[in-house]
Amino acid sequence: MTEAPSPAATWRGLVIRCTAVDCAYNDRFQCGAEHVMIVRHQDHADCATYTENQHKVYRVGM
Repeated sequence: MTEAPSPAATWRGLVIRCTAVDCAYNDRFQCGAEHVMIVRHQDHADCATYTENQHKVYRVGM
């Protein structure tokens, strides 16, 4: 008899809108990272995949 995987092992999330405009993976509020890791930080979630955009090209009027 095999055991069913836990809900945490099968659950997948979706980044709907990313407001970290200085992140290298952010393209018009859409996350372009292949995978993201979300971690708990005090009373809220943080994206541990965040990578500062080294080009410093910020779009105006998004």
